[in-house]
Formats: sequence, C-alpha cells, structure tokens
Amino acid sequence: LVVNREAYQSVNSTVDLYVYGTGFAAEMRFRNESGAWSAWQPYAANVTWSLSPGNGTKTVTAEIKNGPTTYSNFDTIVLNASADLAVVVTDDVDPGTVGEDVTYHAEVSNSGVSNATNITLSHTIPAGMTFVSCSAPHTLVSGVLTATVGTVNSGGSSGIDVVLTP
Repeated sequence: LVVNREAYQSVNSTVDLYVYGTGFAAEMRFRNESGAWSAWQPYAANVTWSLSPGNGTKTVTAEIKNGPTTYSNFDTIVLNASADLAVVVTDDVDPGTVGEDVTYHAEVSNSGVSNATNITLSHTIPAGMTFVSCSAPHTLVSGVLTATVGTVNSGGSSGIDVVLTP
C-alpha cells in the first residue's frame, strides 16, 4: 500500500492509494488507524480514500484477498490541513427603528478539512447603538464586543445572536 505516491505529508484529507496486488487480489478493503473496515470491494490498483479528521500522522491499512488468503499492509502520511472560515452576518429588521431591538445573527462556517478551535468574533458596536445581549460567552470592553464561538468542525457551522438597540 502506498499513500499519495509516498509523500511525507498532505494538505488535503482526500488521498490517492496505490494497492499492490495486480494479478492476485480479487477484493480489498481499508481502514483509518484502528477504525472500522470499509466494505470489501473489487480489487483496483488505484483508489481515492478519505483520511480521518484532524491533523497529524494518519495510518491507512489495506487488506487484499483472493479466496481464503488475506494479506495486510499499511502506510502513513502526515495530514497538515487547515480550516477555511467564512462569516456571514444578517439582521432581522432593515432598517431598524429607534428604540426597538435589532437582532444580528453571525454564522461562522468551515469549508476546510480541519476543525477550527478557539474561534472568537470581535466587532465594534457602532455609535448610536446600545448593546442589549449576546447568545454566546462574551466581553464588552470600550465598545468592542468579543464573543466566543468555540469549535467549528470541518464542514460545519456555528452561530451567535447579538441584540442591539438603535
């Protein structure tokens, strides 16, 4: 088994596997680290595979078989991927009315291949607006609101609501 043509590391969690067994193997299956095995599938020398989430050394194990004989082999690669965050802010009223609450929703999404941890959002409260509440743990210092979003998993999102009054 060879992961990504014997590369030391990958920035992408989807890798190419080369499976030795041409002329012998009828079926094959795979797993990450000590996780569950994939279903047996017809042998092919080249396969695309998804590594387990999170950065670090990843081990892919393959089993090939023909009849009762099964062979096993593994290879490792270092996953050094990153998160890819985007923030979208929406409001519930546009335009706001003086003296009436306006709720702003900030949604953080992660389209990267790694989880993003310890995420915070900061924003200066505009002049003329009064802070009312925040749905996340936060601080408000000198007109700057800093809210803790926490962890946003790969492919996931997390949101907070902030209420201000104009």
